[in-house]
Amino acid sequence: MFQGKRNVVKSWSTFEPALLRLVKSDGEIGIKRLLQTIVLYFIKRDPTQQKFLNAFMKLLYDQSVFSDQFLIEWHEKKIKSDKKCALYDRKSEKAFRLLINDFVQWLK
Repeated sequence: MFQGKRNVVKSWSTFEPALLRLVKSDGEIGIKRLLQTIVLYFIKRDPTQQKFLNAFMKLLYDQSVFSDQFLIEWHEKKIKSDKKCALYDRKSEKAFRLLINDFVQWLK
């Protein structure tokens, strides 16, 4: 799914069941790690996909992958990422937060 030349919005439905099983198997921390994966993808792995970022986040919200409360609180730094995870990247998260400002404002 997270490879170049694929529109992540269009590809999500194909990979959603597998990714959500992984999230569920990680328990409460799983949803944070999914967001950390998404952050790294859009910021480091393939920044050319950033044009799809807000549409992708809306898709995840519409499909109840992320709740509005979770996204708003993560954006406001009230929910912390898993710092012990290899996916943690503070600078990437800062850049990602800026990119989803409009989406988060819409959620509020």
